[in-house]
Amino acid sequence: MTMPMPTKEERWVWIDMLARIRAIYIPVAFSASKDHPNLSMWLQVSFTQARVVDIWRGGSSFMGHETNPTSGLGVWREHTIGFDITGLTELLSCPRQFRKVNPYEAKFIKLVHRDTVRTVSVKDSYHDQYDFSWLTIAQAHSGLNIEWGKGQKGSWFEDFFKNAISFGLGFVPGVGPLLSIAFNLGWTAVVNPDQFMHELSLWAPSVKIPELFKDDVRKNSAEIRG
Repeated sequence: MTMPMPTKEERWVWIDMLARIRAIYIPVAFSASKDHPNLSMWLQVSFTQARVVDIWRGGSSFMGHETNPTSGLGVWREHTIGFDITGLTELLSCPRQFRKVNPYEAKFIKLVHRDTVRTVSVKDSYHDQYDFSWLTIAQAHSGLNIEWGKGQKGSWFEDFFKNAISFGLGFVPGVGPLLSIAFNLGWTAVVNPDQFMHELSLWAPSVKIPELFKDDVRKNSAEIRG
């Protein structure tokens, strides 16, 4: 089920627990690079760990709530669960080691009786001004001056790529490893395989690229793009 994001002033999304909620996914509006502005990252809050979580009930009251892999939070027809999207986004955008609390302790998830939440019509509420900058959030939480890293060309990548080729093309997907260690280069392989070959020659000038690898990249590119 999809639903519009709340405004920064609204913060909360409320969902009647009439169906099984196994997880929620929050889109984080940021661009992986200036070359690929349409890529997005999503944050997840999962309720499938088969454990009891203490959910905020208001004030200083928390209550244990059992979750499981099949039904997540389960069906509670008399209750509504709320998610503070602003708070969750700010918290979960930070690396785990920078977080001092989890989403439950932070009171970003709340369980109430359904009659306490007024039902309103849902309308589109997305605007660019609601975007979060991961960099700004991470800097605020860590107190550090953080910048986006840039992929490094040179001997390390050449060694990686040479080893991948030597290990055996049948075991190494053409695009996958590149996406994990050099994202911009890997994505070029997806959207423009021919341009990728030129870029790759600049990143690893000493490596002779086998035709079989070129064919593998073109095949992977077509599969990823659908």
